[in-house]
Amino acid sequence: MLTVVFLVVGFAVLFAYAILGAMRPVLAIATSPVATLVLAAIAHKFGSAEGMVLAVLVIPSALLGIITGSSRARAPVWTKTVAGVFLITLAVLGFMAIFAIFSGPFWVIVIVAGGLLIRFALISRDALATLVFSTIGAAMRQNLPLTDTLEFEARAHDGKRMRILRSICSWISQGYPLSESLRRGYPQCPGYALAMVTAAERIQQVPRAIASIEADLAQRNRESRKLQPMNAAYPLGVLLVAFVIISLLMVYVIPNFQRIFADIGEELPATTRMLMFFARDGARGLFSLVGFFILVGVAINLYTKFRPRRPEKSYLLSQAGDWVKWRLPMFRWFERNRSLVQTISFLRLSLSAGTTIDDAIAGACELDVNGCFRQRVRRWLDRVTGGEGVSSAALKSGLSPAIAWAFDPEVNPGGALRVLETLESFYRSQYAYAANLGRLIFWPCVTLALAALVGTIVYGMFAPMVTLIESNIRWVLP
Repeated sequence: MLTVVFLVVGFAVLFAYAILGAMRPVLAIATSPVATLVLAAIAHKFGSAEGMVLAVLVIPSALLGIITGSSRARAPVWTKTVAGVFLITLAVLGFMAIFAIFSGPFWVIVIVAGGLLIRFALISRDALATLVFSTIGAAMRQNLPLTDTLEFEARAHDGKRMRILRSICSWISQGYPLSESLRRGYPQCPGYALAMVTAAERIQQVPRAIASIEADLAQRNRESRKLQPMNAAYPLGVLLVAFVIISLLMVYVIPNFQRIFADIGEELPATTRMLMFFARDGARGLFSLVGFFILVGVAINLYTKFRPRRPEKSYLLSQAGDWVKWRLPMFRWFERNRSLVQTISFLRLSLSAGTTIDDAIAGACELDVNGCFRQRVRRWLDRVTGGEGVSSAALKSGLSPAIAWAFDPEVNPGGALRVLETLESFYRSQYAYAANLGRLIFWPCVTLALAALVGTIVYGMFAPMVTLIESNIRWVLP
């Protein structure tokens, strides 16, 4: 009877804090530790293990409520950031605790299954974005009322898709512009798409921006359907299995060989000694530290993938990531080309609509590009508004010489639009070619490295047997 009471009260507290986190995030953050301590103390007094488990889940329940809470709740922005950081920390610590208890090939299944679930979540997110922007684009192309189109499309779906479409429709009905309606009604909207719509509203070219976003989403969907050379979770699974095999060898097999070789006065093969070195306590501590940083890196990467970027006021984590990627050799090239494609595309869109060059560059400053590249675009805008030539200002600001060439009045008098169209096509194809080439080179190298690792383990396991046989042959044969 007491167990049933604890379960009912515990689940009621969890449900209450999930609702409180969604409606009053600050109050949930302030009171959830107190509720955890009170519930844990009562469970400890009556010896209820179920109550202790439910007490531990109070804070995660409140954090989940904060993250999944409605965007209409008037709450400080920092509450969701704090909730996300704490949830990631708890997830990493929980994963490490479970990893310390269990080991073996079971974790290969866990890693692969987790990778597939994450992949499914990312595809679902892209499919939702495609649905939202294709609906908006279809309404604009056919001159249909946007609110009626969104409401009609919402009736054809259920669950999350229906709620988001109706939420966007509700904010538009209240008189908010499309960008603000997307920001409020669709919090998971891709940052680059929201930034493009926001910038396009300034130049009255939202339909063209929506068409460009639809094309980008369609390209992403085509890329996601392509057969990948290798699942990203596969190398992690192989490394985990290799670590387990080495640990088992060092515990049950190699010590026996070590005693036999000591009796006959021989030394273990070099490969086997190397495996023994990596299996020592010091090496295990190093592997644990590396594994911890890998887990933290994976958690941060997943957090940034599922959290939309905010170009108008970048998160600290986004600023740090942009700074690091801009200074790494290969990442810098990809970041620069991706930023150039978006900037050139928006400049071409703005100039074709008759916008002045100052307003076009000002709109490009709002795009979701690398933060370091955005600073160069802002310096370009400051130089142009200060009276400097567009072409020379682009060169002095550190932008691509191709942009300076496009706006050079002597080389291309009045032909900037044609040159920008050519540059956009060039950089887009160059980026796609380099990305595909990088994948085709990287994954075979990973396969060869994994094959070398597995071969080293197999050789280190059988080398003592071969050495022992050779030693016995020398004793038997005259």
